[in-house]
Amino acid sequence: VSSLYASALRQPVHAPDCHAGEISPTGVSAILAVIPTLTIAETFVEFGSGIGNVVAQVALETCVGRCIGIEFQDNLANMSKLLIRGARVDFPNLSKVTIHEADLRAMSPAVREDIDGGSVLFANNIVFEPTSFAALEDFASSAAGLVHVVVMATICGGHRPTCPRNFCSVWTPRQRIDVQVSWSSQLHHAYWYTRVVEPYI
Repeated sequence: VSSLYASALRQPVHAPDCHAGEISPTGVSAILAVIPTLTIAETFVEFGSGIGNVVAQVALETCVGRCIGIEFQDNLANMSKLLIRGARVDFPNLSKVTIHEADLRAMSPAVREDIDGGSVLFANNIVFEPTSFAALEDFASSAAGLVHVVVMATICGGHRPTCPRNFCSVWTPRQRIDVQVSWSSQLHHAYWYTRVVEPYI
């Protein structure tokens, strides 16, 4: 993955929702080492997939059935498609990757249908603008097939059992994961959420 993306854009653009390549390969591996092993029956979805480095690495390092990236910047979506397509001969597992040029705030029915079967959702949502953050939260709260959500900025800083937010009624914080990022020499937290277990009655 490092060699595949060595020449690709990795510095963030100073605008909300515009960023690329901030999660290092070591950081992605750290997340994969903590969450349950992905199987061929599962689909990994990334919101804000940028240059595609995360979905590509997940496809190469796990047995996941599919990896789907959602990226609204056309230049980054096109770059990721070209990089992944060009590397499939050497890395056949990249055929599991699909990149959709789409805005998570206004996804087409076809894109929404494609990701509705996702079991794992990842987003580097640190620089998401409020409307994108809300769209992420709404999707995670309504997608019945999701089992794990991993984000780089916590969804609800004041999470508690009585929190009125829809997200908090569906998801509960499971673990903070130390992740290596490109913008700092310090490790950054990723936040792993799992579904709230309904009490047995």
